[in-house]
Amino acid sequence: HDPYEFVKVVRGEGKYPSGAVEIQWVNKDYYDRRGMKASADFVGRGEGWRQQRQLLARDLMTPTAYKSYSNAIARAARFASAAAKSGQQHTFLSRASFDMFGAAFFGEQLMSANEETLTPENKKFCESAEVVLEAIMTTGGSPQEYIAHLEGKLTPTTEAHNEAYDYCNEHATRIIHAFIDKKNAGTLTEDQKSSYLLAALNRQELTDTNVDSLVEVLNFLLLAAVDTTSAYVHWVLMALATHQDVQQKVFDELTVALGDNDISRDLISQKQWLPYLHTVQREVHRQRPALAGVAKQTTQPMTLCGYEMQADAAVWLDSFSTQNDTDIMRDAHVFRPERWNTEEVGWVVVVTLSAPLCISAYVSLSFS
Repeated sequence: HDPYEFVKVVRGEGKYPSGAVEIQWVNKDYYDRRGMKASADFVGRGEGWRQQRQLLARDLMTPTAYKSYSNAIARAARFASAAAKSGQQHTFLSRASFDMFGAAFFGEQLMSANEETLTPENKKFCESAEVVLEAIMTTGGSPQEYIAHLEGKLTPTTEAHNEAYDYCNEHATRIIHAFIDKKNAGTLTEDQKSSYLLAALNRQELTDTNVDSLVEVLNFLLLAAVDTTSAYVHWVLMALATHQDVQQKVFDELTVALGDNDISRDLISQKQWLPYLHTVQREVHRQRPALAGVAKQTTQPMTLCGYEMQADAAVWLDSFSTQNDTDIMRDAHVFRPERWNTEEVGWVVVVTLSAPLCISAYVSLSFS
């Protein structure tokens, strides 16, 4: 797990980087069975992936884009925070993540983190998303399940995955078509006018094929948001709870910067705002990355850790062990956000934030 070995693979990928989603056969089998070409392209590698990614980069990941929907995300976070209570943190944070991404994607306050405002449809979406994601982690790693897949058979677990994914697609389709109806009627709210969905719709001709493709990609991103974002936020809260001095510094910084106000576009536009919170985010991601490693594929023959690897060899970049190795980083097991103000962790950025970059990580780090 030498970080310099990691860099060889990352830098050699070119414009079509590989990733873990390529080996998630449970989802890929579902896309093939349902004829979902946009989803297959999005989790693949090649020109189809690049085109999908470029659209996202323009309308979701540029400074102008994420500043436009920051107010909506802030309100979603405030609504969710007001409903926070002890116990069931996994469920709460999953729904809160769904709310925040819904605010960015659709410009809607879904308010699913609050039991009093949670609709049956949104509850079922979040529950279905967890079924889909659990199948990726458990069914996807089962030799018996994979053999059944190679034989073209559906098992009870893959059928449950497919049924849950079907509902997520149906719910996302309803939300998007309702949005299009409001757009055509000229009744979009200010948040909806600043959403990713409107920017994406304005960029392409509204054919059935284009709308279906948009539903597929947005649904995939929502599914990912429910799990990866909530897991990361969970670790942030854990770190703050167990490091009272860090918690106090974050509280003081937020109090000075925000007062009683939400995060605003004007505040985000300031250079290097909330610098200490930024270092906390990075330190949490270093110690407890959302994924323990990254699956990659070599694009050319190379030597890695003394082994001769052929082109198209599957490799696992073990970011967790590297980022917590005291032989590589001094006091790696100590939670010390201040380390990010020095040059001692320069290589970690390459490992943890290499393309294809997680959208939620990009927006989160950009906000701070």
